[in-house]
Amino acid sequence: MASVHGVAAVCEAIAHILTTSMTEGEQTSLGLSDLEVSFSVYQPDDFAMNQSDRAITSGASVFLYRALPNLSHRTPSGRLLPNGSQQFTQLPLDLHLLLTIWGSDASTQNMLVGWVMRTLEDYPIIPATVLNLAANLPVFA
Repeated sequence: MASVHGVAAVCEAIAHILTTSMTEGEQTSLGLSDLEVSFSVYQPDDFAMNQSDRAITSGASVFLYRALPNLSHRTPSGRLLPNGSQQFTQLPLDLHLLLTIWGSDASTQNMLVGWVMRTLEDYPIIPATVLNLAANLPVFA
């Protein structure tokens, strides 16, 4: 079970996975060795400002646009602990993320979207160690 930092940790973990997976060898094989490729978690204001200092010229932005309770994995209310207090109820969430690919031309964008999707396919379940590492907190037990 995660702490209240769980949602932020998931977004940061995805950006971390992409950043650490884009090695110099990967950039060279994609023909992107002359570009500074970056992957960041964005908020709505980052898209609204044209001259944002967080602008990505090549890479991907990770944006959480919807978080919903997962109704098929609901758990009953928390059990009673030995001291008489009640354990917190678990709240499974479905996080809907928008990954926006940025590049100087269509070819760069197409290569990056293919690479991002292939990289994320390697992580159907993000390990707790990666989630905790990205958050710099012990978010997931």
